[in-house]
Amino acid sequence: MNWVKTYEAFVYENKVVSKEVEFLEGILKITKGSGVFQEVTYDKNKRELIIEQPRDLNPMDAGAVLSAINKEKNAVKKAYSGIKTITIGDMHITI
Repeated sequence: MNWVKTYEAFVYENKVVSKEVEFLEGILKITKGSGVFQEVTYDKNKRELIIEQPRDLNPMDAGAVLSAINKEKNAVKKAYSGIKTITIGDMHITI
């Protein structure tokens, strides 16, 4: 009998995700290890959350991230005290 991988197992195998990415995925209630974030950093001086996404990200996934940020805005404010903006590529979201 041959073992067949599920699509999810194939897509997410061997992905190493940083703790910051996992933390943000948890706040936004996005599936852990989904691949919509490459790197997440919070600049306390500028009070800015900087999110890097893969270049080949599907526009539907990018839209889902924006929707999740709007939906979980209060949770983001709690997690990142004093946050003023979220930067995703060239886009700046004021909170």
